[in-house]
Amino acid sequence: MRAFLVFFALLTARPTLAETLIQNACLGNAYESCFVLIEGQIEPGLTDRLRSLIETEGVDGGVIYLNSPGGTLGEALRLGRYIREQGYDTALGGSDGIPRHTDGKPIFLGSEGPSPGRCESACAYVFMGGVRRFLSERDKLGLHQFFAPGQQIGGEVAQKFSGDLVAYMVEMGVDARIFTLASAQDSTGMYYVTQPQAEEYDLVTRVGYDAFFLEPYKDGLIAASKRIDPPQPYDGVDQMSFYCRAGQPYALLHASVHALSPEERGSPIFWTDNTEQKLPEDAVSVRVDGGDAYLTIRISPPQAQAMAAAGTFAIGAGYGRVIGGNYVAAKKPTPLDRRMLDAAFRFCID
Repeated sequence: MRAFLVFFALLTARPTLAETLIQNACLGNAYESCFVLIEGQIEPGLTDRLRSLIETEGVDGGVIYLNSPGGTLGEALRLGRYIREQGYDTALGGSDGIPRHTDGKPIFLGSEGPSPGRCESACAYVFMGGVRRFLSERDKLGLHQFFAPGQQIGGEVAQKFSGDLVAYMVEMGVDARIFTLASAQDSTGMYYVTQPQAEEYDLVTRVGYDAFFLEPYKDGLIAASKRIDPPQPYDGVDQMSFYCRAGQPYALLHASVHALSPEERGSPIFWTDNTEQKLPEDAVSVRVDGGDAYLTIRISPPQAQAMAAAGTFAIGAGYGRVIGGNYVAAKKPTPLDRRMLDAAFRFCID
């Protein structure tokens, strides 16, 4: 019974001391620097307040930072579903140590982004609503049993709440085995999820590029890697491919989210192990086919060898923000990735 009493409507770890803060803030004038901070209790009406902010005032940025000791479970599920419906990512972060206005609201300027956050109990289910979910090593994501003070809950009701929560986790793409970590804690305890567990149970989402694969083409090979997470504004590349033709190595980047045209070459971007590798200005060319854009980037044989041996690399082209900013793919290759890159650069396609 103890493992099932947990999932009722309320967490009352702390009383509400003040209205929960919902604030849209930007660290600069770029979309990626903007975010929404939700800090305080997950209280009834919070979803409506966020909806009002988005629909009435408008919101810049695509990430919602959470810093909360918990609150009402039913509201947490509504808020999580609304965040998913609106396509927002979630992360943990708060306003500790951040300067404040005279009204008490934090002032986020320059590099003063959210401090490490703590998201406990009901808040953890809000966090699950993010399309992409980020958790740093300094953040605290806590789970425990839910309860309703002064009430005894029968097995039938407990089973219904348990089933509702498991269904919600599945809906959000989270491994429902995390349920066992929560149910193992009593209502006064808290289990803080480790980074490996967050990855194992899909509480955080994988981002970046998957392992390389080889495709035979004509007389040679192409090494390619597909992006794991969806393309984002100003980050529209979703596949990188590498090959050589007549001894000349090339990178080919595909972008399905773009505002490119063939007339604009852009400025080449190429890094290995955080060291810039210079490319000629004419190294980039663009082909647009319907809604797809293909950027071909010419690199030298020594640069191809450096990339195949690098611990990390990034390659792409930079444009004005009005047409999408930087179109770049970056990866930390595995030993097998390096071998595939080396093969693609040795076995040319003609």
